[in-house]
Parts: sequence; structure tokens; C-alpha cells
Amino acid sequence: MFSWMYDYPTWLVGGSFGLGAMALSLAGMFLVRPLFHKWIHGQDRTNEMVSLNIASFSVFYGILLGLVAVGVYANFQSTGDLIEREASTLSALYSDTNALPEPNRTQLLADLRAYAKETIEKDWPTQRKGLVPTGGTAIVMTFQKHLLAVHPTVKADEIAYAEAAGQFEKLVELRSNRLVKITAGIPDLLWTVLLIGAAFTVGIIWMLDMQINVHAILTAILSMFLGIVIFLVADMDKPFRGDVLATSDAYELVYNGLMQAR
Repeated sequence: MFSWMYDYPTWLVGGSFGLGAMALSLAGMFLVRPLFHKWIHGQDRTNEMVSLNIASFSVFYGILLGLVAVGVYANFQSTGDLIEREASTLSALYSDTNALPEPNRTQLLADLRAYAKETIEKDWPTQRKGLVPTGGTAIVMTFQKHLLAVHPTVKADEIAYAEAAGQFEKLVELRSNRLVKITAGIPDLLWTVLLIGAAFTVGIIWMLDMQINVHAILTAILSMFLGIVIFLVADMDKPFRGDVLATSDAYELVYNGLMQAR
């Protein structure tokens, strides 16, 4: 729903969400305030009834928004963990492959270096656009072909081959999990409910009867906070997009520290 926001700097989009929500809410307040005064403030204790409604509605909406925010943050954290596990698996695979016999070893190590470089230089820029990269998949298939061509003849080579094969399967699984997360996110239906709930929250505040300056301050604070929270949820919902939250640092550490050193 918010795919457009990732094409702009985070600070600009975050500020736009907060200030935009505040501006719309204040405009709405000044527009409907005279109507609400005419419609509902002709009877006593209207503010008490509105305040009770605000308290009840805020509890349900707060729980929903809080659960979504926690879920998105948990997904963001798991994405970071996934990247670290994928990079560490690549490191272990590289070490195990280095124990294989020649002439296969040199080719296999070259494949892994090419895969790491492809992931850093091509996968991450592609992921930032919300697209699933394919170049690394071709290199993985090439590595698998070369790995199957290895035929160990001594016990030590058989052990190294078994370890490398196990790490390779794990790497393929982790890579698949990462690619799935690129396009995953909060369903549009849930976004619709969250935005409607935010609009209702601000709309109920408009019904209060108080001095206009106090009314404007309360409306501005609430709407700006809602705008910032919704922006935060949208930004973390796509950890590979925008000013990339999930970086390739773990891969770069493996490539520069282990692969380039050999």
C-alpha cells in the first residue's frame, strides 16, 4: 500500500507522515467543529460521553496497532537474524569446501566468491526496489553442479564433502527464506483497518467541546503521533526497502574477511 514511500529519504517520508496527518486533522477539526457544536453539544455532559467513547475506542485500536507494531518489529528482527545466519552458513560452507580435494576445490571456491559478490553488489540493490533477485540462484545451481562432480576417495575427503553438502543445503534454504521476505508484508486489508481506525480516533477527538487552542493542540499531538507510528510500521514492514534497514554487512564481512584473504 505504501510502496511509493521507499523511493524517498526516510526522514522526508517520516516527516511527511507526521506533519501531513497533523495538517489534515487540524483542517478537519476546524471544518467540523461548528457542526459538532450545533449537533451534539446542546445537551449536558456531552464531553463525558465523548471522553468515555474515546477511552473505549482507544483501548481496542491501541491493542490492534500495538500488536501490528510488535509483529512488524519481530519480523524485522528475524530478517536481520536470517541474514546473519545465511552469511555464517556461507562462511562455514567456504571453509568446508576449502578442505575438498583438487581440482574441484578451486572451482568451488571461485563459485562461492562469485555468489557472495553477486549477493552484495546485485541482490541488495535489486531487493531495495522490492524485486526478487535471480542472479544468485544461477550461481547456486552452478555450485551444486560442480559439487556433485566431486568424488572423494579417502575418508577425510568424504567427511569434508558431507559437511559441505550439509552447509550447502542450509544455505539454499536460508536464501529462499530471505527472498520470500522481500515481497512479504502486511495485507492491504489490515492496512485499511488501521487507517480507518486512525481516522476514527482523530474524528472522535473532534467531538470534544473545549477552547479552540486546547482542542487544536490535542488534535495535533494525537494525529502527529499516529502518523509517525503508522510510518514506523510501514517502514519496518519492508526491511529491504528504502534506506535499507537490513544491510549486507554480514555478507561483506565474510567476503572481505575470509574470501578475499585467500
